[in-house]
Amino acid sequence: MKKKHLLVSLIAVTLLSNSYLHAASVGSGRTIPQGQLAVGAEYNHIFDKDMDPKTKGLDGYDSMEIDESNQVYGVISYGLFQNDRLAADLSVKLGAGDLVTQGVDGTFFNKERIEYDMGFLWGIGGKVGIQFDKGWSLSLHAGYDAWESDLDSITYSGEKAFNVEGAKTAKVSEFQAAILFNFHLDMKESNGMVFVPYVGPVFDWMRVKTGRISYETASFTSTNTATGAKDAKDNVGVVVGADVFCFNDALKLNVEGRFISEEALSVSLRYRF
Repeated sequence: MKKKHLLVSLIAVTLLSNSYLHAASVGSGRTIPQGQLAVGAEYNHIFDKDMDPKTKGLDGYDSMEIDESNQVYGVISYGLFQNDRLAADLSVKLGAGDLVTQGVDGTFFNKERIEYDMGFLWGIGGKVGIQFDKGWSLSLHAGYDAWESDLDSITYSGEKAFNVEGAKTAKVSEFQAAILFNFHLDMKESNGMVFVPYVGPVFDWMRVKTGRISYETASFTSTNTATGAKDAKDNVGVVVGADVFCFNDALKLNVEGRFISEEALSVSLRYRF
């Protein structure tokens, strides 16, 4: 029975990263025991994510990317179901996220960098763990995250913008689904610690809505530019991570990286009551 629970844990770890910005992490494959609560905190950082501009050409962009994003949030999880082979839980997250987009305009091919402040973030997700023998498990994850951030500054071709008018809020939404393969390693010589590495594919859909803005710099005037991104350029990526459980699985530390669809890193700490 203990082996089965360990396998579920491995699966859970694989799915959480994601993080999916990603814009949030996908999440841990190890489910919360039925009827129990867990609380935690997570930090997610996106280093780079290619996006498709909403408008291309002279009135838009030649290319666009998320150059940086930070999300910090608390997570509450509840165990919904559990038997010898299957387990499921549900999670809710609340926190804050920011955003930095960088585009190459379609007229002069200069770089435009737009920074957005921290804004309210919320999300919901769930996972199902399937336990196998010999320490292996599989987990299925799905989640949705969203946040809004106010515009902080614009830099075009290295010059700070002024007289900014138009849409000054970025609305970010993301859906993630993942399948993770987990392996549970019981480190008996380390006071009951459990190490759960995981890996798997993740599907990630993200959209950034910002509308149109106008601004001036010392040597340039931009008029009615569509700054939004339709969606992420790449939707399929890979998640690699690990969970470390201590104190009879009550405390969990997670570290996760996400690649191909984005370059991102997540770190989280969770306590189960």
